[in-house]
Amino acid sequence: MPVPLIAISSPKAGAGKTTLAFNLATALLRDGYKVGVYSQNTADFLQKRKELSKNNPTLKMLKDISKENLFTDVYEDCSAVIADVPTEQNSEFLPVFSKAHTLITLVQNENDIKWQPSDAYLNLIWNVKKHQAAAGIKCLNWVVIENKAAAENDSLSALLQQQSRRFGFRTAAALQNRESYRHVKDGYGAADLISSKALNMSMADVYARRELLVLADFIWQHK
Repeated sequence: MPVPLIAISSPKAGAGKTTLAFNLATALLRDGYKVGVYSQNTADFLQKRKELSKNNPTLKMLKDISKENLFTDVYEDCSAVIADVPTEQNSEFLPVFSKAHTLITLVQNENDIKWQPSDAYLNLIWNVKKHQAAAGIKCLNWVVIENKAAAENDSLSALLQQQSRRFGFRTAAALQNRESYRHVKDGYGAADLISSKALNMSMADVYARRELLVLADFIWQHK
């Protein structure tokens, strides 16, 4: 059985793909998966994580997946792979999107989701669907998520529901704009248990962890 591949993309840069990639990776590690990540930032994340592991021996490590291995399906010792796709390279990564178990699209406001059939991003999705159909995959597991949500946004939620019916994606619960997610710059994610923070965990940390675990469950509903 192919290793499940989760590809994270966005129509515009700055949506938080890298932050989500590593936070989701730590959530899957927590669930017992052996996780590989392709990202332009993986080496830096792993170096900081190795330093942290000296005082946190239970901290699980992930694998650095090269671009070459991502395109050729070489995922040694992995039971799940996450690809953080640079926005400016969306078209180049069509072969990767086309074999993804899940394609996640991050949006931040209504302008990000006011798609028309002629939009370049929708054309990419259409090509992904055609490639998957040719490979015998009946339905693309396309998930759209509002990221860095500051507060409840009823108009965006309504537009997401409208567009989901029009273009055929699922909507996951919004991810709030939490400081807990930004710890990836230090080598760990919101789902990690860091000994130095264990006694000082805030409710924001608890909520962030819960959001990630809920998202992981939502993704695997399509397995």
